Amino acid sequence: MNYRFCAALCALLLVFAGCADPSLSVKTSDERNASNDTSASMESSSSEWKIFEGQITEIDKDWCIIVPTLSDVIHSNPGDYYLPVSHIEGSRPPEVGDEVILEYDGRILESNPAQFGETRSIRLVE
Repeated sequence: MNYRFCAALCALLLVFAGCADPSLSVKTSDERNASNDTSASMESSSSEWKIFEGQITEIDKDWCIIVPTLSDVIHSNPGDYYLPVSHIEGSRPPEVGDEVILEYDGRILESNPAQFGETRSIRLVE
């Protein structure tokens, strides 16, 4: 009986180990360097950056929530996006209803509300 239980447990462990997310694995120094080279080339290439237009719907002390404007819904996922208020450039502090334009690296982080990967600029539409 114990033999069958141990065999079944080992089989389950092997199945779960095979289903592990490869992005969670430990990277070698060569893999990390290759990843850093890729992100460096992405920063230097302006064609990789994407534009997002949104409207501020809520402001907290340090963060605001924006939704895509009608013109940008086609190019992005509908829903809320989280932005740090301190990163918004403009001649005045942002307010609810203001429109923003941002350049980002194309990555949307899976959170609720969603967050942008790396942003190059976030500015108010004056």
